[in-house]
Amino acid sequence: VRDSLVEEFRSTYGKSRQWGLRDLLGHVVAFCQDQHGSRFIQQRLEVCSDVDKQLIFDEIIPAAQSLMTDVFGNY
Repeated sequence: VRDSLVEEFRSTYGKSRQWGLRDLLGHVVAFCQDQHGSRFIQQRLEVCSDVDKQLIFDEIIPAAQSLMTDVFGNY
């Protein structure tokens, strides 16, 4: 079962809604495990502020072990 925010992202990204990393807070791990969500995070991390990087990092640290072996989350 896919996270509801991931579903919304997949249906609106590049169409009817602008997305930022802060929009993902509380759902970052689910986005990491989704092909499109993971790619989005990777692209945004290249250009975001250190504060935003820390927010993302803080959310993924508890799930780091499982993300390391996830097909998309390992990125």
